[in-house]
Amino acid sequence: MTVTTAFEPKWASKPSDAIRKLLDHRGWMVEDLADRLGIGDPATRRLLAGTDQITADLAALLSDRLGGSASFWLTRERQYRESLEWLTADELAQRMPMSQMIQLGWIGSSDSWRSQARIGLNFFGASDAEEGANKIRAAVGGAHYRTSTAFSSDEVTLAAWLRQAEMQVNTLRVDEWDASRLRNNLAAMRDLTRVPDPADFLPALQKLGAESGVAIVLVRAPKGCVLSGAAFKTSNGAAAIGLTARHLSDDHLWFTVFHEIGHLLLHGVDETFLDDFETAEHSDEASSLEAEADDFARQSLVPAGIESLRITGRGPTKRDVLRFASRENVSAGAVVGQLQHEGVLQFSQLNALKRRYKWDGTTLRI
Repeated sequence: MTVTTAFEPKWASKPSDAIRKLLDHRGWMVEDLADRLGIGDPATRRLLAGTDQITADLAALLSDRLGGSASFWLTRERQYRESLEWLTADELAQRMPMSQMIQLGWIGSSDSWRSQARIGLNFFGASDAEEGANKIRAAVGGAHYRTSTAFSSDEVTLAAWLRQAEMQVNTLRVDEWDASRLRNNLAAMRDLTRVPDPADFLPALQKLGAESGVAIVLVRAPKGCVLSGAAFKTSNGAAAIGLTARHLSDDHLWFTVFHEIGHLLLHGVDETFLDDFETAEHSDEASSLEAEADDFARQSLVPAGIESLRITGRGPTKRDVLRFASRENVSAGAVVGQLQHEGVLQFSQLNALKRRYKWDGTTLRI
């Protein structure tokens, strides 16, 4: 059996293409057509450029002056505008990391470019490319985006990650937002830093978040999305935290968790914060907000601080860090991360105390 595929040309043929052929056949100039249509020279030139649409009245004029039925001209106009819409949708889809989104299971695939463009629009909940572009701009443009000097995220890819995070959040059941309960759960969340396996600590973290009215999700970031995490409010009104496990280490993951919690508690649940923890560029106001969230994360992870590990004459040893972490009931990796960022340790020191993760598809494993 022969399977035929519908013909889907990737171009848009203007009705004026047919008009120009008929003008050439008759030996008419643009001015001649303008006179016969009675619509003036500027309007005729806009018609030939495809700027002005063919209305029912103009279709009747074209039929009378050039031939063909009015229905023919209206059909050509409709097909042209539909083709433009598909091409614009395809342009937007081409900006999306479609192949990665398919691999990550975010969307399905199709051999048809039009169907794939529609899948891209549906992913953003958009009926057309204009609405899709507006949603992308709204998602990213209204966010506090902490980006690095060395790396930056592609806007569409960043918006796609945020959209996927929101869709995962919408599958979770969470209680009403309760800032007091979230603060009360911080100690229990810190205890989870000592749990080695993400398969164990992630569900427990989600449960503690849900009790406080915060949906916490882990979403693998596609290439082009340079992001550690985000604090945001979904279109359904839920407070949420999205994690990427970008550096695949426990110190970075847990700092991100408490940094985003800091945004929610200190700066409210109505703003969107997108965070990359490399050397950042942002306004003075954003710098203040990020510094506050950084301080909150440090104090939440190690309330006692690391001053006792600033050992004069030598840096802390592995044994020093393990004893301190055990006493403070926090992971040794989180302590090492703070010591490195405070300059007590070099970034090459004691990294063996950090737990390392790996991706198994969209699942994080130790």
